[in-house]
Amino acid sequence: MQAQREINIQVQRTREWILEALLILLETVPYEKIKIAAITNKAGVARQTFYRNYKSKDDIIETYLETFFNEFIIDIKKIDCENNEDAIPRLLFERLERESQITTRLMKANIEHLWMKHFDRLERAYSNELCGDEKEFSKQLYYRYSMKYQLSGAFGIMIDWLMNGMPLSAVEMGTIITELSKSFRQTEQYAPDLLQRIATLEC
Repeated sequence: MQAQREINIQVQRTREWILEALLILLETVPYEKIKIAAITNKAGVARQTFYRNYKSKDDIIETYLETFFNEFIIDIKKIDCENNEDAIPRLLFERLERESQITTRLMKANIEHLWMKHFDRLERAYSNELCGDEKEFSKQLYYRYSMKYQLSGAFGIMIDWLMNGMPLSAVEMGTIITELSKSFRQTEQYAPDLLQRIATLEC
């Protein structure tokens, strides 16, 4: 057990070094021009160590984002949304703000498609929760497009906010997202409500 714990700690440290190396390189080199050799040199790890942890350069970011969104879901389980309408959008922007040294650099690397994959994952979870087999096809599509509309809007705002130096606080951004989502709030398609339902199911 102790040996396994030590291995897990070492893996975590190695991944932190590799991510930090990539972030440092991103300050001066476009993402698409960064080579694995440059990352391993900067991180001070062997090439085989890199491939024990990651399959590719994209996988570094995907692993970070998976952790980011999983921790976001865990945070959702802890809050009371019923009496706090902007709780979930505010929570997202607070996490982005807290990790801004990473999230800002990753967003400026022009890799929005990797971020979008995780928003798509949330959309699929919404769709599965809302669109059972008993609903007709047109209704299923309506729900799916409703989720895409809300999440794509939030994603676009998130990109703009990070790319422009987070000009408003996370609290203000939570209020803005909540206000823009008013028309959905009293329906079963309101994304924050559904996200909390899904977070509860994943307990």
